[in-house]
Amino acid sequence: MSVLESFTVGPPSWLTLIGTDQVQAPASLMSEVGELSLELEQALQGNYEDLEAVLEGLLPKVWDLRIKTLPILAQLDLSEAMQMVESDFSLIPKKNPSFGPIVEKLVFGIHLMKEFVEKLLALKPKLTKELSKQALGENPPSFSEMMEQLAVGGWVGENFFHGSLMIDLLLFAVDLSVEKKLPLEPGICYELEYHSAVAVKEYASALGYKAEQMPWYKSPKNDLERLLLDGPVLSEAETEYILEKRRHLNTWK
Repeated sequence: MSVLESFTVGPPSWLTLIGTDQVQAPASLMSEVGELSLELEQALQGNYEDLEAVLEGLLPKVWDLRIKTLPILAQLDLSEAMQMVESDFSLIPKKNPSFGPIVEKLVFGIHLMKEFVEKLLALKPKLTKELSKQALGENPPSFSEMMEQLAVGGWVGENFFHGSLMIDLLLFAVDLSVEKKLPLEPGICYELEYHSAVAVKEYASALGYKAEQMPWYKSPKNDLERLLLDGPVLSEAETEYILEKRRHLNTWK
């Protein structure tokens, strides 16, 4: 694993720290974060069916910002900063109960990322400084290039990379919603919870965790629930057959 690939895992969530007392960023970087914040806010106030596409579309910007933030992160005590983020997010449900299910997923993601990054730092205490020099001294790969490289390499880093970026973005979305007191529609809240669970499971799977080890996992009560949760995986022909049957059913109403 290269030094740059080591940083695909996090740390969580530097986006929520930018502009605070802990991280004083230059005006140019603050401007980019502001643009990301505006796009995200519009999505959170829009149609819940469009949220997934917007989140995926913002990941390249999150990666670009992560690279640009490296010199700033190199000056921080990452363990202390991550602990602060975890503590702050754990308190959100007390102020905003509607965020409880979302925060439950994301805090577990923070915990996993924090644990992994701390292990990396124990092996390489100067990791962030090395990353900063590498990012500034070369042309870092784009989001799409990283996805291609990690996929071809057959390393679970593809899940690390995508999952950690999505967790960062979702943490930023929750932080933005709480800070601006955005009146989120129930559909948006469900989408945030769903994508938080998917992102954390994706990241956790790269660490060897199974679905049953997620804190929110509940064992299926019957065969129907098990079928809905676990499969089976249908072939294309079987899927088309089901869709055709549904189309006919709609005409019988």
